[in-house]
Amino acid sequence: MKKVEKVWAELSANKVELGELQKVELNKIQQIKALASEVRQLPSALDFGGDLDRVSGIVQELQREVRRAVTDARSIAKEFDAVYSDLEKAAKDLGMSESEFGVNNEIQEIEQMLGFELEMYEEIEKELPALIKAINRLVV
Repeated sequence: MKKVEKVWAELSANKVELGELQKVELNKIQQIKALASEVRQLPSALDFGGDLDRVSGIVQELQREVRRAVTDARSIAKEFDAVYSDLEKAAKDLGMSESEFGVNNEIQEIEQMLGFELEMYEEIEKELPALIKAINRLVV
């Protein structure tokens, strides 16, 4: 680096015309110095240790909540299937359609919401372990 500075000083003193190659080299040196300065301004990854610890705890709590939600949703789905099956049987025994009981909207709502929620919970439950592992790997 001293050599470059020495050459630069000599060139400046003698007002020597630089060739294109030297101009490119000097430009690259200036860019490297600027990048080094930017790197020095980055916060240390070690500074995030406490924050990552808290995030890890929050994500682990989220994982517990999602597991409970999955268990609850599956339980509700199982109960719904049993009740709906009984409703269909009762309708058949009475020679009716289950739609005549006036709960079509509720049935449709349960099927749609429960299906959507359970699918989302299961997707989150599947992805959280990788997130926790990644966060814990970063915690110093």
